[in-house]
Amino acid sequence: MAAVLTCGPEAVLSHETAAALWRISEEKGRVVHVTVPASRDIRQLSLAAHRRSTVDPADLTVSDGIPVTTAVRTLIDLGTQVTARELEAAVNQADKLDLVDPEALRRQISERTGLPGVAALRRVLDAKTFTLTDSELERRFLPIAKRASLPPPLTQRWLRGLRVDLYSRPDRRLGI
Repeated sequence: MAAVLTCGPEAVLSHETAAALWRISEEKGRVVHVTVPASRDIRQLSLAAHRRSTVDPADLTVSDGIPVTTAVRTLIDLGTQVTARELEAAVNQADKLDLVDPEALRRQISERTGLPGVAALRRVLDAKTFTLTDSELERRFLPIAKRASLPPPLTQRWLRGLRVDLYSRPDRRLGI
């Protein structure tokens, strides 16, 4: 909140700092990311000011009393700063926390072509390749299975009373 107050009345937490507030990703550094009007010139070592000429009011909200970008806008902003793997993990975490689901996210970003971060998010959400996962293990194994020409395993499934990371149904031929 101190960073937002320092930057003025139209400032909001954004990017990695907003992702940390939403609990969809961890902050990597000690810099606080804040979006401010383009007319405002903020220069402080502890702040990364992202200047925007316009901010859609639909992209703004308040969480824990702090002005912040919405979860959707935060994911778009993350698309400009993190790797595809980290962005995919953030999308999965946002889904797990019921902040957004992948289908709704796909619809919302389809209306936002041209915004930085949208293309990266669109690649992560590609309907042919995106699978909801809960862990880094799942995210790392899926490409391995694909390269090995295995049928895509199911993720986040319950089997005989236990939750399993990955599961290939017996009716799927593994060719082994």
